[in-house]
Amino acid sequence: MNNDLSSAEIRRFYEKLQVKLVDNRSHVGRKHELAFVITLFIISILTSSDHLSINKIHRNMVRYYEKLCICLHKDVDHCISRVQLTRILSEFDYESFLTICDEVYSSTEWISIDGKELRGSIDSKSNKKRGLSIVYSIGHNTNVQQLLGFYDGTKESEKNIVYDHILELPEKAKVTLDAMHNSENLLSNIHQNSRFYLTQIKSNQKKLKDDLVHTSNHIKVGDVMTETDKSHGRIDIRRYEIFPINTEMLEPRWSNSGICNMIKVTRESHNVKRGRRSTETRYYITNYNGEIGEIAGAIRGHWKIEIMNRIRDVNFGEDKLKSLDHGLQKSISSVMLFICSGLMKINSYNNLNILREELVRNTDKIHDFFAA
Repeated sequence: MNNDLSSAEIRRFYEKLQVKLVDNRSHVGRKHELAFVITLFIISILTSSDHLSINKIHRNMVRYYEKLCICLHKDVDHCISRVQLTRILSEFDYESFLTICDEVYSSTEWISIDGKELRGSIDSKSNKKRGLSIVYSIGHNTNVQQLLGFYDGTKESEKNIVYDHILELPEKAKVTLDAMHNSENLLSNIHQNSRFYLTQIKSNQKKLKDDLVHTSNHIKVGDVMTETDKSHGRIDIRRYEIFPINTEMLEPRWSNSGICNMIKVTRESHNVKRGRRSTETRYYITNYNGEIGEIAGAIRGHWKIEIMNRIRDVNFGEDKLKSLDHGLQKSISSVMLFICSGLMKINSYNNLNILREELVRNTDKIHDFFAA
């Protein structure tokens, strides 16, 4: 087991934090340097197995702080206390922290946008059913992840966050969205500002869906593609059909949305083990005129953000980090965004559980993370 943290990559990361982090704490009584605490906090998460907790992370910080002192050539009397750690995280400027992520999306890739509720922030004692949520984006090819914002589900909506921040994405960006974002205002805003969208139509837009189903039965299909997946004892055959349409075929409220293609996806599933067959049909709209292979890939690629939400919940147990302090929740969630994005770059095993085991056993992987 290699427990040596000394590496130029960690030192460069720490130095970057020294420059970019905004420290809003009073200078009076300030004992612990913010860049050091956050660097140690990240290392402690990376070297924690199973589900996370503040107590577990702090125990790891105590375990590794002397090694980090050696790496950074610093003389720190003692590790920060757990109580002081939560105070720092509660007031942490996570936006300045995320500016260390200098990466940008590929100019050709699709980007998924979605929200994830931080269930540990729900005040169940007050019978509340919603809590704080994070909204972020992830590149289908690069796995680059960027924060769009947070909202309080008891009084705010994910729709507002997406509407307010989607134009912060690069011009000509291509985004996939959940069905809840199928509003004429948002789609028109995206289209009128030279971005592209692809979104599924569900029952929340019943009239639009009915129009699309009717259209697919009465106009000629533009292009067709079929693909077959075999895994876990199941065979899935997906048929993608693109129908060129224009907004004149739809209700007037969609006139500025730029909808130019409808995609009909039919999936036939055969569970070989159980001998069961099923068929499902879904409909999508987009203002993007691209090859059918690219559009089919974008539809499949949207699940990347769902997979990332599952990684945060199942692998790291983010929802089990209980706190009603929204400042603390935002800080930890932002750091997790940075960590998950970095881990995807070095996940040569294509299995995050194996990678996390390696991070615990061999800190060479820690160096790989900071070098990525």
